[in-house]
Amino acid sequence: MYCLRILFFLLPAISGLANVFQLFKLPQSVLVIIPIALLALSFFEMKKVKVNTTKENKFRMYMSIICLYAYTIISSFYVFIADGAYDLKNSVIILINIIPLVWIAFYRPGYTIDLNNLMKIYVYSTLIMCFLFLLFCIPILLINGSKAWAFISMNVIPNRNDSSIIMLIALSALFFLNTFNSVMLRIVFSSIIVISILLTFSRSAYLCVAALVLFYSIRSGHFLRYSVLIGCVAILLIFTDNPISDRLFYTFESGNVGKYDDSTSLRFQIWDYALSKFSENPVFGVGFGKGPFFDTLLDAKYSNSILYAHNYYITQLYQLGIIGFSLSLLTFFYMAKSALGYISSHCSFIISIVIIFSVASFSGEPLYGYPKYVFFVIYCLLMNNCIQRESFKI
Repeated sequence: MYCLRILFFLLPAISGLANVFQLFKLPQSVLVIIPIALLALSFFEMKKVKVNTTKENKFRMYMSIICLYAYTIISSFYVFIADGAYDLKNSVIILINIIPLVWIAFYRPGYTIDLNNLMKIYVYSTLIMCFLFLLFCIPILLINGSKAWAFISMNVIPNRNDSSIIMLIALSALFFLNTFNSVMLRIVFSSIIVISILLTFSRSAYLCVAALVLFYSIRSGHFLRYSVLIGCVAILLIFTDNPISDRLFYTFESGNVGKYDDSTSLRFQIWDYALSKFSENPVFGVGFGKGPFFDTLLDAKYSNSILYAHNYYITQLYQLGIIGFSLSLLTFFYMAKSALGYISSHCSFIISIVIIFSVASFSGEPLYGYPKYVFFVIYCLLMNNCIQRESFKI
């Protein structure tokens, strides 16, 4: 299973490389070719075993994903045909992305993968990425102090929301899987990853960490203990001068538009325009690929830089209407439901990935960014091959 091992090792590295592509204005979509190729090759290496799996939930999950992608492709073709100002790139990218998902959905050979060992490789690769990231960040923090977040978020890790998802999946593996037997090792590795996530200055990543800790506290039966821990960390960050609190306070400060970034004020404007477009086309939406400012006075200014609403749910509403939005919710639902029945650790891990994906969706476009597309690949691969099952209820 060398291809799968290489795939899981390269996923975090490719995510880090996506930041370089972003800084130098290179097409990040080409990075998807690597995991697709390795995934295709991996099917020729797996050993066949006897399995006993329930297919009903899986079938519904895969059909919801396929219907969502198919509807997105149809919508993008409609935009291409109806408006000559838009090219065919969006349709081609979505079409390429769906190929491995369809393959996984219908090619069910009953193969098994060692989830713990594969995620152990993934964690090691993520740790390497985190070490390199921290080596860049520490000198910047020492020089710029509490204002370092502005430089780091714009010049070191511009894809901070996407990159943090890769780190969050590794953190989830440390929480829920038996990747490492040593408790001390898990604590050390988790600390490194959490510090790296904090230094991405991604607000959606902070929410994801809180959601993961909350889910872990419920599953472990130590809700009060971890609630106190989260509260103490929050108080420490709020009442001390540090770049994380400075970043969070900046979100709510007025008069800062354009000083470092105006993402908060601009997002409210984007959402207002996007929801107005949804109200005009509630059933089918305006079509996949059209920006929230199209056919407005702001289109000329933002047409090349703002293609989505920076909120997956709002994007689905205004681009794909109630149909696309409903298919998205069905996909999330069946992804979580299909995890039931797997052994406790696998079930918790798989559901935690859905939590990461759904929370991060409030600030980003999961179907379009590379790390978020990787989520679909990892999730479908795990759901199709993690065959150990037992009676388990959440």
